Amino acid sequence: MDAVNPIKQPIKWDNIDLPLERSGKKIIIPGDPGEMPIQEAIKALKRIEQDENQEFRVHEIIDAHPVDGIVSFVLAMREIYGWTSPVPTPGFFGPTPPQMLSIRTGPAKEDVIQVPWGSFKLPNVENLIGTASTSHEGRPVLVIHGTVR
Repeated sequence: MDAVNPIKQPIKWDNIDLPLERSGKKIIIPGDPGEMPIQEAIKALKRIEQDENQEFRVHEIIDAHPVDGIVSFVLAMREIYGWTSPVPTPGFFGPTPPQMLSIRTGPAKEDVIQVPWGSFKLPNVENLIGTASTSHEGRPVLVIHGTVR
């Protein structure tokens, strides 16, 4: 008998959130609320692996005018990934080529940025990310969509 589990009921490891931390050079198995058996650790790691490989459809409305939103989005992607690569958007009647938009960002002649519109690929992101515009609450907004994991 111990203070954590005085009745010695089996611990339901499936019901405990086990965050994964990658550090050091050893595998550490939980010891609280009791010693986790190796088989339970294997099951937990397999669940975490499935969760990390789960694909999700993303449809995010960016509360900004599409032109302002795409400029900010592309600048953020360049800062995070270094670059974005426009690619054709697959479709029923064949692929649609991406567009490259030149958007004026200030009063000077050189205050122009080129941004992709349509589908593009990011480094180390398996699937395509798409941009679109829609109307939300009566005004145009940017939409970012794709399938990610």
